Amino acid sequence: MSVVPQTLIALVLWKDRIAAVARGLRAEAGGSRWALGRDYAAFLSHYKKEAAADARLMKDKLTDALGVPIFLDSDDLSDLRSLCDEVTKSDVLILFLTRDLLTRPWCLVELHAALTNDIPIVAVRVAGAFPYDFEDAQKFLDGE
Repeated sequence: MSVVPQTLIALVLWKDRIAAVARGLRAEAGGSRWALGRDYAAFLSHYKKEAAADARLMKDKLTDALGVPIFLDSDDLSDLRSLCDEVTKSDVLILFLTRDLLTRPWCLVELHAALTNDIPIVAVRVAGAFPYDFEDAQKFLDGE
């Protein structure tokens, strides 16, 4: 089964909640737009091999639903040296949890940048071909 349809199902289930949050934030900002605190509403952190399609779909759906800029490296990054800066220019980091995410150096750099700069992290568990396993991740982190 493809990962994208499962992510799409999750987005459809959350569509009303996303829309309600967007309406609330627009009302607080005078009704015109999402009240961005930084340049991007979200930075999408993912292991390309395992979640590129999910990240693309999430960017498209969030951009359509909320009308705000979302950072996706394949669209917006021209120099890897600025990656940490892009994380800090985002209101939130959305972390796509897949099997080998924690083995990827750039994903760890992005996660570290968010943690050290008090950027909230929203984890999205991606089902499908590369499922994230919390027990395996803990073993990896413990050096087992």
